[in-house]
Amino acid sequence: MDILTRRGRHLHRQRKVECQRDILVHLFFASPELHNTVSSMALNGNQMSSFFKGIVLIFAILTNILVLVCVVSAQFGIVDTSLNLQGTDLELVRDMDTQFSQKKLPGMYGGVTFSLILGLVSLVFVVFGSKPPLQMSQNWMKAAFVFQVVGAVLYVIAVSVYLHFVIQVNSSDECKQRERIYSRNGYTWMNCDVSGADAAAALFGLITAILYTAGAVFTFQTDRRVSRFIQERDEELEVRPFSSDL
Repeated sequence: MDILTRRGRHLHRQRKVECQRDILVHLFFASPELHNTVSSMALNGNQMSSFFKGIVLIFAILTNILVLVCVVSAQFGIVDTSLNLQGTDLELVRDMDTQFSQKKLPGMYGGVTFSLILGLVSLVFVVFGSKPPLQMSQNWMKAAFVFQVVGAVLYVIAVSVYLHFVIQVNSSDECKQRERIYSRNGYTWMNCDVSGADAAAALFGLITAILYTAGAVFTFQTDRRVSRFIQERDEELEVRPFSSDL
């Protein structure tokens, strides 16, 4: 009798657990409203991260354009055609301006090429990455993450190289002689310090690096949440055949 009683209690507990499990499975899979609510809550974080990622990339495109504009302005701001100089000083200034401008040309070409390439690639990721997170390829999101990480690192390096190049050119003999001629004629603002346009280009470059870093964080979060959502969905699909048999 004791054995039969224990067996009966065990069967009763087992049936109770199975009944509770059947109720939960039925509620989760048979109720579209509940399933849609869970799905929308899971996707909300993905959509927000994807939204911020797109906004950050758009701002990165704008700062790339500002870097390009500042680099070009720094180059063309070397020569001032409104100067009131005559004779030997005018010829010397023109000659020094030409030499100084030629020395700075590599910096302009490098800055324009660099900012233009990263700006165009950012535009590509904005255009083709405007789909909802679940409709985008995970490889595409991983590529966007890698690009933004590399872009941030390259921009920090590029700003350092650009400022080093500008300081080196400004410390050349051509710049010193050019500064003396201008100062002798009262144009003390034409000196060998880092120009405002060069400083602005470096500042916008660092801002772009920060934007790429933030974009990489949002992209990583979106990719991780999408991967988690897909994994949970696959696990649900594995359980669904069992629930349908009940």
